[in-house]
Amino acid sequence: MNFVFYSYRDGKRFYAVMMFTTLVSSRGHYRKKSVRWDILKPMIPGIVLGSIGGSLLASHIPSKGLQYVFVVFAYGVSLKTLVGFNYPDLN
Repeated sequence: MNFVFYSYRDGKRFYAVMMFTTLVSSRGHYRKKSVRWDILKPMIPGIVLGSIGGSLLASHIPSKGLQYVFVVFAYGVSLKTLVGFNYPDLN
């Protein structure tokens, strides 16, 4: 497998662009009143803790290992999409 590695400076630039587009997109959804706060609010602590925990854990895993985890995750998501799996309606 050939993977493209970016320099530290490119990674910071990518992160800055990603943060900007995330904020703009979030603001757009908020203005359209399409955010389900009753669902989002309980998820916020898990999102924050998962982000912090994931970044700490990722710093201790070799990059090759992270690449394999990402590939397995991507294949799983694509398989789920191809099979057409849907979660049951909870209402």
